[in-house]
Amino acid sequence: MRLLRRIARLWLRFPLPGPLVSLYLALRWRAWVHPLARIEYPHALRLARGVRIGRCKLICRGPGCAVRLGERVVLHDGVILDALDGLIEIGPNTTINPY
Repeated sequence: MRLLRRIARLWLRFPLPGPLVSLYLALRWRAWVHPLARIEYPHALRLARGVRIGRCKLICRGPGCAVRLGERVVLHDGVILDALDGLIEIGPNTTINPY
């Protein structure tokens, strides 16, 4: 039973390989997502049109947490967004750099 729970948790965390998750998000939200972007729990990610996500890390692991990105948001390489227990919402026309 523990093994099944671990498999279920892994499936929610990484449902598909990274490039396929990037392709899914790009087609669903009409955004550009780098194939090497590490997105954990992609079902909790909401994107607006024109979003560009570089090689960064997005994590939404808590119950009821989510990451929402507004129109034309740019996340450059090296950015880490970690929504432990809540909501991260970034408004339109925002650029985030790693430092």
